[in-house]
Amino acid sequence: MNKNLTPEEFIKVLAEKKEKVNSEIGKAVTDCCIKVQQEIVTGMTTTKVDTTKTYYTHNKIKGHHPSLAGEYPAVDTGTMRRSITFSVEEKKSGAIGKVGSTIKDNPYPKYLEFGTSKMPQGRPWLKPSLKKAEGYIKERLKAVIKW
Repeated sequence: MNKNLTPEEFIKVLAEKKEKVNSEIGKAVTDCCIKVQQEIVTGMTTTKVDTTKTYYTHNKIKGHHPSLAGEYPAVDTGTMRRSITFSVEEKKSGAIGKVGSTIKDNPYPKYLEFGTSKMPQGRPWLKPSLKKAEGYIKERLKAVIKW
């Protein structure tokens, strides 16, 4: 921000920023991101696991039952589930919503989504959640854009 702004100019800039943050399209995109986030968390919480397989983690205390191929990832510690968040950035051309995991420097969420050589069929969590929320997203955005 330019440090040479007068108080009146600064207040005007803040008002413009507030208007952008509170735009109807921004609110709608935020609602859509929240819906996708809820679908991910619900999917991970209610996923079906394969009780015939047990893998032990590094501490060898707690066994992990993997989710079925193609299902949401099974939850052990809840770290990934807690890491699911979203952001909305508003621009003059509209609003951009992003939903994902905040786990940094760790490809684990990507591996789950697409699989690996040792896990040929992934445990997708983002794509199915977007699909489940698709109807809500269309209706919410239609209401704001007024096609």
